[in-house]
Amino acid sequence: IHELFSELPRRQREIFDLVDLQGFSPSEAAERTGMKPVSVRANLFKARKAIREGLLATHPSYRELSR
Repeated sequence: IHELFSELPRRQREIFDLVDLQGFSPSEAAERTGMKPVSVRANLFKARKAIREGLLATHPSYRELSR
């Protein structure tokens, strides 16, 4: 997961860190970064999708857990 995280674009990495690792809400992350809330949500969606797809590519057995 750490490797997948490090491969994310800077903005996605920043938002994923704030929301999913540090526990800020998307609204709080928007305030902290100066981004619009819609942009935060879009970056978070893309980051989560990239990490999920990366995990499934390297560990196909996880597909059963993602249903």
